[in-house]
Amino acid sequence: MTTPPEANVGAPLWARLQPWLSLVVRLGLAVVTVKAALPKLRDLRGSGLAVGLYQIFPTSINQLIGVALPIVELALGVVFVAGLLTRYASVVFGLMQVAFIAGIASAWARGLNIDCGCFAVGTELAPGTEPAYAEDILRDIGFLAMAAFLVIWPRSVASLDNVFGLNPVGRLDTELIQIGELDEADEDEVLAEDQDGRPEEDPAVAADESSGATGPAG
Repeated sequence: MTTPPEANVGAPLWARLQPWLSLVVRLGLAVVTVKAALPKLRDLRGSGLAVGLYQIFPTSINQLIGVALPIVELALGVVFVAGLLTRYASVVFGLMQVAFIAGIASAWARGLNIDCGCFAVGTELAPGTEPAYAEDILRDIGFLAMAAFLVIWPRSVASLDNVFGLNPVGRLDTELIQIGELDEADEDEVLAEDQDGRPEEDPAVAADESSGATGPAG
């Protein structure tokens, strides 16, 4: 697999580290999506009933969402592992987190006493059991931040995006590469300085000064 341009030795530190950080985030989201999908796939009927606990959609829509959601989550997990269309997968994942946060907040505001069903088939909690709505929302905000990171910096090592040349080059990527080139130019300029610390004099300027000094006096 090819190495992203940011991994070049001459590039700035962030440009070298970013593809590896994106790899960690990408694989982290792969674990999240697969872990969320598998329990629902084992019980698709229960997944639909869990959606119905939010009391937002009619029963037919609840069952449709209950079937489609784990399939999409599993597909995203595979895509994140492969590193294929990473930016677009991250956008889809991020939009899903926004929907989850809105659904949990709605259940909280209406006083529903349910488990969110994020990593299992959701159920109605027993009387006296406090739902963990705040923790669920904070967790999903963290997942949303991870998705945003990959939307901004989708390129990572060991990805099919590199193999097929699907990595987008944005303005920020171009600026990082240019900074790396400028750093190399600055290093060459420092090495070209004289031992006394003064920059090497331009030969053309030196010739003009020499001709002026030897010219006839007025």
